[in-house]
Amino acid sequence: MKHLILTFALFTVLSTPLARAAEPGQTTLTASLGAAFPSNNLGTRFAYGIRGGYQFTESFAAGLSASNSSKSMGTASILGLQSDLRVGILNAHLDALYTYEGLYLGGKVGITRLSSSAFGASGANTDFSSGAVLGYDIPLSEDISIGPSVEYIRVFADNEYGVVTALANLNFHF
Repeated sequence: MKHLILTFALFTVLSTPLARAAEPGQTTLTASLGAAFPSNNLGTRFAYGIRGGYQFTESFAAGLSASNSSKSMGTASILGLQSDLRVGILNAHLDALYTYEGLYLGGKVGITRLSSSAFGASGANTDFSSGAVLGYDIPLSEDISIGPSVEYIRVFADNEYGVVTALANLNFHF
């Protein structure tokens, strides 16, 4: 069964003609699910996000994106008291994308908020961040497309780190 699904997925991708998912003048709303891989030893985590954008010309789009990932880092213990230690990463960025026949490549500029909580107390740092995104949209209809994307965000904090996020996207064009 697994081989049948993989064969169907490869056939679908390879047989899909190259076409722009969004036409000039269209607005796109994207919902994303995937995994985030921070370089600061915070562990692989589930990630989700949303992006809204506008296709200005055949080759240029811009928009806003936000993504979130959090993970329980285990149990912290102080003086015999135990608490769940949770760390979250929230990104908010302005995106500028070069698009060509479903493929897109772009830059991201914005902020990243790293937060942690344990024992009922919490702390957070918000820092400037920038990065890049690479993805591909496969049109399913005039109004819907799907596709993978990979983002790299560099966070310019006192303890500088990067986050690679792999996402599966569902796009609505209107």
